[in-house]
Amino acid sequence: MTDSRLAVIGDVGGYLDSLVAQLNVFGVDVEERLIPPELVVCQVGDLVHKGPESAAVVALVDELVARNPDRWIQLLGNHEAQYLPDCQQFWTPTVDEKTEETIRRWWDSGQVRIAAAFDVIGDGGDGIAVDRCPNGELIVTHAGVTPGCWKLLGEPDSVSELVAVLNAAQSPAVWRAGTLLGGFEDMSAGPLWAVAASELYRSWALLAEEATGRQAPAFSQAHGHTAARDWRNHRWYQPLDAYRMNGTASARADERRRITRVQIGDRVFFGTDPSSDATAVPVSEPLVLTIRSRELVT
Repeated sequence: MTDSRLAVIGDVGGYLDSLVAQLNVFGVDVEERLIPPELVVCQVGDLVHKGPESAAVVALVDELVARNPDRWIQLLGNHEAQYLPDCQQFWTPTVDEKTEETIRRWWDSGQVRIAAAFDVIGDGGDGIAVDRCPNGELIVTHAGVTPGCWKLLGEPDSVSELVAVLNAAQSPAVWRAGTLLGGFEDMSAGPLWAVAASELYRSWALLAEEATGRQAPAFSQAHGHTAARDWRNHRWYQPLDAYRMNGTASARADERRRITRVQIGDRVFFGTDPSSDATAVPVSEPLVLTIRSRELVT
């Protein structure tokens, strides 16, 4: 069984050049749409909106998935979810009709999903501290899995069961919105909507303090959606900064790559959202980890 490199690409937000630049780092032949055989790419969702090239981004990813079905894993972000049946539209302007049809086709065919899991056996080999991950199981979703969401999903006993329940997408917990739509912090916010500092990390910190009741299986996480770091002002958002000060959590940031690594107890969380807005952020390369073969759960 051959080890592979896992590249976790954060939110793209309609900026084609940013995506292409990250792919070029790993020798992806963008013109031929070919991914090297030792590389697995997992993109956390939010390919669209904000930037002017949503259609081009989705078209490129569509061709990459078609040419490399076992090496490109596409996750659903909240910005794609608004184009699915029965999901709330929250962003305007919307994408063009062809792009919307592609997103719906991905969902209907299973080419896009909620979660993926990997067996991590090391960092990406570059020795950068932010890439360091304990050997073990890693779950990747758009916004992260809160312990409250895990409980609402029926407290799955294993990572494989948790990923299967998430990807079935039958539980309302998968689609549960927190402060970004509801206006209040929710420690049970779902994997498309949980805000990193105030909902995802806070919920796990509160659970660690309680240390009672049934515990979720041990796993690390990687996510996009929001950053726990204010990249412009070089500071951590609350309550993570307070957790750093009182020893509840440790946090590291790679300012150049816009990647964060937060540890709460034995749990490690990688944040990959570059916080692009009206202009693209020049992200040089994504999070890189070494994994055993391919996905844990397919």
